[in-house]
Amino acid sequence: MRAPLVLCSAALAAACSPAPAPRTDFPDSPQGDLAPTNESKLPRRATRGGIEYELSWLDDFEQGLGPSTLGDWTFGSNLAWLHPSNVRTSEGALDLWLTARGDTVIDSDRTILGAEYARTGAQKFGRFLTRMRPTARPGMIASFFTAFYQFDASDSKLLETAEIDIEFVGGTKAVQFALHWVDDGGTKHQTEKRVDLDFDASADFHTWEIVVHGRTEGAREPLRAM
Repeated sequence: MRAPLVLCSAALAAACSPAPAPRTDFPDSPQGDLAPTNESKLPRRATRGGIEYELSWLDDFEQGLGPSTLGDWTFGSNLAWLHPSNVRTSEGALDLWLTARGDTVIDSDRTILGAEYARTGAQKFGRFLTRMRPTARPGMIASFFTAFYQFDASDSKLLETAEIDIEFVGGTKAVQFALHWVDDGGTKHQTEKRVDLDFDASADFHTWEIVVHGRTEGAREPLRAM
């Protein structure tokens, strides 16, 4: 009998928006970071790259899951069914588990259960941060991502998507950054970039960050993952 595997633990999830009427002449805050090692010291306002940010929301998982939706679905290339029972909190951390299906009833013949945690609500731009310790053995993916999807009236055709992923694919000594989008002609695109790490991301919690810049009418600003 195989023991269950913790796919990912997260000690912090947060989002920060540019402050009202943001200026770009602020000096960076000490260390220029909104996610220090100790979550209790997370500042309400800080600067990065000369832009002032203010904290929009914070989930530290000390009081449970917080406002969220737990995945209960899958997609074609996924051998696991994402199931709410595999999303748990313990000792101030969110744990996502990969387990055998056992007697769990699902709308699929899959024999493996995975997990997905999605925070309720929407934020169009800003900085999205997590302190995460992923596990990603061969055949597994652990990820932190932002996503927007828009379908047609029948929910059968994807009209628009904007997804940014920080992924650990089959290992934790490299990270993959992925972008997904639909062009004006309705064609879906994606691009990935793999970056080797000089440390093992599974050995401890590290801060991972996605920055989505503001969007002006009729123009799209670049996206970047850090």
